[in-house]
This record gives sequence, structure tokens and C-alpha cells, in this order.
Amino acid sequence: MQITPSKLLEKCEETLNQLQSEQREKYYLSLIENCKCLEIPPTNARVGFVADSLTQVSKFLAMSI
Repeated sequence: MQITPSKLLEKCEETLNQLQSEQREKYYLSLIENCKCLEIPPTNARVGFVADSLTQVSKFLAMSI
């Protein structure tokens, strides 16, 4: 499935909302595991950064949207 810039923006917003919810730790751990095996086709829109905490991930995602 092709990820367009608008779909990527939606996914970033969805992920940020999850990371700001009461279950943020659960979503953070799941995000870490999913990113370990994720392969992004070269033609897909993408955003990338390195973070070492839930706070940093939330900050970088907020800056991306």
C-alpha cells in the first residue's frame, strides 16, 4: 500500500494521540517493537527521527505535524 504525504500525516496524528492517552506506555512499547521490523518502500512518504523516550517521541511527532 502506497503511503502518501496526507496518509503519513494522518498516521503521525493518530500515533501522537495514542502517545498522549492514558495508555501511552503501552502504545510507546508497541511503537518500539513495530519499528524494529518495519520496512518502508522507497516510494512511500516517510518521516524519521531517533528518540530515547516517550517524551521525545511525542515532541518530534508534534513537530512533524
